[in-house]
Amino acid sequence: MCLDGTMANLTALLVARNMTFPADGRFPGIRKAGIYDAFRYYKCKRAIILVSSRGHYSIEKIGRILGLGNYNVLKIPVNSDNKIDLYRLRQVCAQIRQANEASEEKIRIISLIGIAGTTETGNIDDLLELRKIADENDAFFHVDAAWGGSLLIVDKYRHLFRGIEQADSVTFDAHKLMYSPLSMGMILFRKETSLNYIKHASNYIIRPDSVDQGRFTVEGSRPFSCLKPWVTLKIFGIEGFKIIFEHAFDLTDTLRGIVERHPNFEPMNRPEIFIFNYRFVPKKVQENIDLLVNEIDHEEEPQKLIRLLKRLKKINETLNELNIELHRAIRQEDNSFVSRTMIESTRYNPQKIVVLRAITINPLTTPEVLEEIVEEQNRLGTRIYRNEFADRLEKL
Repeated sequence: MCLDGTMANLTALLVARNMTFPADGRFPGIRKAGIYDAFRYYKCKRAIILVSSRGHYSIEKIGRILGLGNYNVLKIPVNSDNKIDLYRLRQVCAQIRQANEASEEKIRIISLIGIAGTTETGNIDDLLELRKIADENDAFFHVDAAWGGSLLIVDKYRHLFRGIEQADSVTFDAHKLMYSPLSMGMILFRKETSLNYIKHASNYIIRPDSVDQGRFTVEGSRPFSCLKPWVTLKIFGIEGFKIIFEHAFDLTDTLRGIVERHPNFEPMNRPEIFIFNYRFVPKKVQENIDLLVNEIDHEEEPQKLIRLLKRLKKINETLNELNIELHRAIRQEDNSFVSRTMIESTRYNPQKIVVLRAITINPLTTPEVLEEIVEEQNRLGTRIYRNEFADRLEKL
């Protein structure tokens, strides 16, 4: 049990780092000797973590905490479904193997991380394939299921996570889809002995023969946080969670349908679990974009193609500004809440697009509420467009 998902991920990757540089002969292991001596003993020039570009920002934080730095958290691009691009991942792994064959100093993969519920787009990596790739490259396979993993409570949704049972460790957050109060993270290990790589003791409280679970935690004194998910399970039960999850899936489909039918909004992702991305695009602008995209797809003359792409980029940059202003207006109105983010995995790839990010898991939300929210956002967006952006976009 951990404070949150960040602490759970840190625990997993700390285990993975220590397993990569274990005690060997006279070398006491990285825990005692530190990074410099560990790299020198194992003839290692870099130790890296592989994760998709949709990986949670905590992974980079952890890279810094572990002494690896941001540059050694390698972010693999995602495909149009916001899942890690397996082809690009295999390319990177092949390049690492080639570099290792050509040099005495090696690059070591501390961990390959799969995401089971991307926090920006609600998608799940191909965990079965990632397990295979981890094995091929002798890497610790961690799955960050902080957002989506609680769906496993209900058998109906287990197929979404095929391969998660083969992970070396898995992070869950009870304060997300278990509907527990903030904050509550959990980390599960496939092998109980994995925790020995971070085990510690103290003469006054957690002696070597103690059964205190504090032997394996990064934190020291902790509150009785596991009470939160225990109570939630007791109150809802499996059938209760099934009802809640089914409602959340219905809400996601309903919101997507409303947005797809609305002339002034554009859907921007295909979520698997409860996070929907979209943006405000006035009908006239969308029609111009569609014509421009069609022209780009059929243009063969290089110089004209470059001009068309630059025009599309400027339109999207202006729409990015418009949607940022819309998001601010929604916050100011204070009747509903959506967050916003930037993603490159749309039909406008590689340009980064500002999108509104709706999480559809509130059991009290109804289709009528969603209709009201979209209409309010349309009203606000239309006002901002007419007052600040109409002239600019028409000139483009």
